[in-house]
Amino acid sequence: MAKLTPDDLEAFVRDHPRGRPGFAEALAAIARQMPAMRGAVLEWFRGALADEERKWHAAWILRSQHVDARPLLRELLRAALREPNPSFNRTFVEPLRRPALFAEAVEVMLSEAELGGALERGGVGRVAYWLQLLPDSDEASWQRLRAWMLEEFVRASDVLVLRSLVTGVRVEPDAYPEGAGPLLEVAIAKARAHPDEWVRHCIARQLGESQGPFMALRTDKE
Repeated sequence: MAKLTPDDLEAFVRDHPRGRPGFAEALAAIARQMPAMRGAVLEWFRGALADEERKWHAAWILRSQHVDARPLLRELLRAALREPNPSFNRTFVEPLRRPALFAEAVEVMLSEAELGGALERGGVGRVAYWLQLLPDSDEASWQRLRAWMLEEFVRASDVLVLRSLVTGVRVEPDAYPEGAGPLLEVAIAKARAHPDEWVRHCIARQLGESQGPFMALRTDKE
């Protein structure tokens, strides 16, 4: 079998839009031919995951059981953080299920968020939900992640960041490292009094103060 090259990967992106006849078969064939993740192929994936069009095909290949996505941990998490759709970003987390990288994924994601802007910081709340897919999660890493989201929620002013993070504000003090109780009280008070209806609705649901249907997440700033 011929060695897969970046040109082959570009041809797959160009010739096989998702949903078209033959896409599944072409994807399976590419995944079976994947060489070790290094050299020119690794660089192609790094570039593709940073590209709005090619990132989807790259992630679909990486979800295959034939591919070890470990060398692309940072690039996958960066793409996940920057994807504003809280359902579509799952595509960039799923390739990390097999390498069992939960603790490392949490640290890399938070370092990317610290270096990024509002999109990446809010993205932590969206991506955290899908990290449940990783099989090797541990409570210490979850507490580290929840503590970061709690601190960022208290610190942030951007309404889109707050909407994304409020879903990760657990209202039980034992969900956080010891000593987080006072900050949790500040976060709950901030969410309850916030002018944004969705933020208030979300924290009320988490506190058991609202039993109505869950409101859809809004992505506009109005």
